[in-house]
Amino acid sequence: MFKRALSDNHLDVVMVGDSLLNPLARRHVLPLTQKHNVGTLGMFAVRRALTRPDALRELLDGLIAQGRINPADLDDGPGGPLGFLGDVVNAGYRFCRHEPGVDVALFGTGNIEHLETNLKSINDPPLPPEIATRLEKLFGHIDDVSGN
Repeated sequence: MFKRALSDNHLDVVMVGDSLLNPLARRHVLPLTQKHNVGTLGMFAVRRALTRPDALRELLDGLIAQGRINPADLDDGPGGPLGFLGDVVNAGYRFCRHEPGVDVALFGTGNIEHLETNLKSINDPPLPPEIATRLEKLFGHIDDVSGN
């Protein structure tokens, strides 16, 4: 729907899911929002799967079982299956915040400590290129995972 609406110049701002677990927007929406000068709010940068190791493991196990990701591309150490990211929540916010075409990375919180941690994350620099490349290899083709 965004493709059609954006090409018809009917929108000034859109809110679109953008996550390192589902980077679909970077291929299909963000190039159009940039082309048509439409502001973009990135939502779902961090959801349950990135905040709860058990939920992340369950999501990744499902993708492995479906043959959609290669388990050899994951870490299997003390940092968890995405241990190469370090702090996965921080990486999730940085991924969304520094995505070309995302003007605002949205997040919600109920306490000041969480707010301060989120602000630090979105103000951290972009993920290193080798990490971005690894994420693209792992999840670049995923288009139906919300991480919730």
